[in-house]
Amino acid sequence: MRRTLAILLFGSALTLQAAANAHDGVEWRPWKGRLPANAVRGGVDQNGRVPLYICRAHYINGVHPGKLLSGKCNIGWGGQEVVLHHFEVLVLTGRYYRERDRERDR
Repeated sequence: MRRTLAILLFGSALTLQAAANAHDGVEWRPWKGRLPANAVRGGVDQNGRVPLYICRAHYINGVHPGKLLSGKCNIGWGGQEVVLHHFEVLVLTGRYYRERDRERDR
């Protein structure tokens, strides 16, 4: 389960990173202690009860995708999960994406 979630988050973050750089309806926003409006949900954890949001953080000369959990960005590094306090959250900015996200949540 963890490996599948990590693969999904990694693939999603890489795909969305290109879109975020092109300003196609998503962007990365610095974490300021609370979840930004329209944050992109990347999955769920703990038996489907806790939503996970997509984050990214700078670590060891690179930028790594991760999951936002309990106010921290958890990334995979060296076969372990690294918890970071300074990171960015992926946010939907385009109207089309926000409406599709709301429809999915219904």
